[in-house]
Amino acid sequence: MEITPKTRSAGKDHLYIFINVHDGGKYPIARPSVGVKIKKQNWNKKGTSDKKNWVKTTEPDYRRINQKIHDLMIQIEAELKGFTTKEITQQKEKKITGGKLSFFNYAEKRMKGRGNIDTKVNDQYAIKKLKKFLEIHGLIGLQFGDITRTLMNDFYRWMRNSNLKASSAKKYIESIQAMYNDALENPDCSFDLKGHQKNPFHRFKYDKEISATTPKSFTKKEFECYVKAVLPENVRKPHKYKLCHNMSKFQFWGAFRVRDIMLLKWSNLVTYDDHINVDFFTSKGKNHINRPLPPSIILLLANQLDKYVTHTTQKLGEFDKQIEYNQQEYERTQKSIPPVNKIPNDVLIDLLKKGYSLEDITNQKFHPIHKKLKKLEKKIESLFKQKQGYVEDILRGVIKNHPDEYIWDWGNESCWGERSPEQWTNKDLKTMRSNINSYSDYIDRIAKKAGVDRKISSHITRHTASQMMFDEGMTAHQAGEYLTHKWLSTTEKYRGRFSRKNDEISEGLSNLIN
Repeated sequence: MEITPKTRSAGKDHLYIFINVHDGGKYPIARPSVGVKIKKQNWNKKGTSDKKNWVKTTEPDYRRINQKIHDLMIQIEAELKGFTTKEITQQKEKKITGGKLSFFNYAEKRMKGRGNIDTKVNDQYAIKKLKKFLEIHGLIGLQFGDITRTLMNDFYRWMRNSNLKASSAKKYIESIQAMYNDALENPDCSFDLKGHQKNPFHRFKYDKEISATTPKSFTKKEFECYVKAVLPENVRKPHKYKLCHNMSKFQFWGAFRVRDIMLLKWSNLVTYDDHINVDFFTSKGKNHINRPLPPSIILLLANQLDKYVTHTTQKLGEFDKQIEYNQQEYERTQKSIPPVNKIPNDVLIDLLKKGYSLEDITNQKFHPIHKKLKKLEKKIESLFKQKQGYVEDILRGVIKNHPDEYIWDWGNESCWGERSPEQWTNKDLKTMRSNINSYSDYIDRIAKKAGVDRKISSHITRHTASQMMFDEGMTAHQAGEYLTHKWLSTTEKYRGRFSRKNDEISEGLSNLIN
């Protein structure tokens, strides 16, 4: 049984496409029309089912027409053999192995199984770029056997000539390489490099990109200003500023990727008798994170509790007013104590006779007001504990009663529901990227308010946390563990990006000149 696409004249310059069904007899048993008309020069006489390339790329809507031809051929074969179209498709795919295996079909299947969102998105962009390149050069339906060093070099040069950054072009080539190498190791593909054929990606040469270094992290002073930034109120969405400000501080504490923050649910906070932990698996690398939340970090979640227990932040504001009042009272009381050097000698001698040490006298522990200061200290400490306890009690209730809701608004607004990132559609991926871009815009505006006059991205708090770890004397291994890096080289790249790796050496050498 032969089922092949054919054409017949549709005037001087055009052709009709039909499917010729032949069982070996003198005449075809059927010749159903595909229902399309194309220009004569756009018909590819050497087109094959493997590549679906009967209609050339010069024909408008060539993809849809080729797919229509393919679908009709499958439908006819299924009807003749008494199978479903899905069964016929599966049978055909099993027969296609080795160099004739469709690269794009394999890539699509591989991407569906990718758990890492970033990698999946990079793969999608790489495939999109490669398809565009092939289309411009009149090629359709890439097979593994078609992937050569020359083709990849041409693809890379085309990307660079399209003003794509060297780093982006390299990333896309590496995505294609990963898919290619994955197929080499997959026994179901029956695809290997034979004879003298070399891996087309072996020692692939990339352009070096030279550009001005922009600081990737806040300086210590910049970060202090950012944390204390006064957020705008007379804007359309003032709550978004507060949300993003708190999120970025939470992100800094854990040195988390912003995507992981957005995916956190209340069920990712695990309650114990005396503390609460954040517990989740990272979306990149699937590393297990289990860390106790410090009191200051728990307070960052207070705004997110308002929708469950109304007036939560209002109550916290009342605590803050009481704390501020008592702190001011403490400072006023402290200032009312006369300086030690103004205490008469006879009084000093009398105090020593009463058993006060010089340290006690220096700290003015003999003064009657000291008792009042102690009382105020205890009061302030008590208010802090009450404030903390109030938030923790509400938080424990929310964790128990709303485990499947997202902590930060982005998740609930995005309608991801119960779907894990592995089950996300392209629409879900676009939503996540849109959320991250929006988050970046907000923290960039907050940074501008804090006096940081350069473009800020969502990753800056993670970079800042990394830099401060190094400044505190952490080794790359220790920092890498906290950052959940798989490779030490990644952590070293982080250190290198900050342009401060060799500060001590630089200073030491300059001192030798003086």
